[in-house]
Amino acid sequence: MVEADAEVVAVCRGVVEALRPLELAGVVSRAEDALALAGRDRCDLVLVGLPHAGTDGLNLVKRLRATAHRTEIIVLSDSGATAAVRAMVQWGAIDILLKPFSAERLREGLGLFLHRAAAVSETQLDQAGIDRICAAGRGARRAVPKGLSPEGVARVRDAVHTSSVPVSSAAVAATAGFAQVTARRYLEYLVATGQAEVEAVPSGRGRPRKLYRRLDPTRRPRVQR
Repeated sequence: MVEADAEVVAVCRGVVEALRPLELAGVVSRAEDALALAGRDRCDLVLVGLPHAGTDGLNLVKRLRATAHRTEIIVLSDSGATAAVRAMVQWGAIDILLKPFSAERLREGLGLFLHRAAAVSETQLDQAGIDRICAAGRGARRAVPKGLSPEGVARVRDAVHTSSVPVSSAAVAATAGFAQVTARRYLEYLVATGQAEVEAVPSGRGRPRKLYRRLDPTRRPRVQR
């Protein structure tokens, strides 16, 4: 990550460390150091913080692409200039976050990366898999779906992440203080954005119970920051 703003670095560090599927590969402060780390370590994702989305920032993205062409890039930019944003996307940035951005918006971008990473690991893709890859490069998205709130997301996420065993939507609802149907909507959002995973457990003659937990920490794509 090339970032001089300590507050932005702190936000990124907190979000990345809380998303258990991700492993922090390294933190750098200069473009040259970012290029050296990308060339030395095999990182699945690089968060590229830019003081402005100008020529220098685009050159860094181009050089990263040449050095580690399979590495995905999320740009954190001070500028929303249309030409610069278009160029970043054309050179392979899967997401662009305009500073100052919220922690929840960064979680969404990282969740989209996780879905994209899961899709590209397959040798053959159906239409749904192709859509998962292509969706990560589209334009602005709603950080939290309509009807949900960042505070609610945090409460449900804490209920899942602090449990030592997989939990049901009913248990999460009781812990977070929501109706079960509301808790289930939040849980589905956490699964969709890579903040939790779900498993179906046999439950007598009825439909299997769904239990939620942190994503398996043994499947951790590496992120250079």
